Amino acid sequence: MRTIIVILFSFLVLSISTSAAGSDAPKIMTTAGGVEMALIPAGSFTMGSVHGDDDAKPPHNVFVDSFWMDRTEVTQEQFDKLQISNPSHFEGDKLPAEQVTWAQAARFCNARSKAEKLEPCYDEDTSACDFTKTGYSPSA
Repeated sequence: MRTIIVILFSFLVLSISTSAAGSDAPKIMTTAGGVEMALIPAGSFTMGSVHGDDDAKPPHNVFVDSFWMDRTEVTQEQFDKLQISNPSHFEGDKLPAEQVTWAQAARFCNARSKAEKLEPCYDEDTSACDFTKTGYSPSA
């Protein structure tokens, strides 16, 4: 069964220069492919609950490193530009890609990485991701 995944990409190469209008303004950069990305700062939060399903217990602190994320959803036009099969039900170039499986998201990330001369992260046979590579990886 296909799961609807809104694809937001984190960028693994932090060596790209960024700019900000002020110290409180988000750091924004534009990729070689023309996509704007924002730096999401590192931080921590409490995940879980004392209520609910067993897999949500117990509440615990989680730390997240900083990462880059596209400022908008991936569009169907971006899938088409990279010659990736568009799985979307609601069709339109400017509409977000939807009905995307994790494997399709990984293929998209690899194609986008190659198009921007970055090292693809995903082994498409095993779904393993090598985070030491310079390419993109999906998050949902």
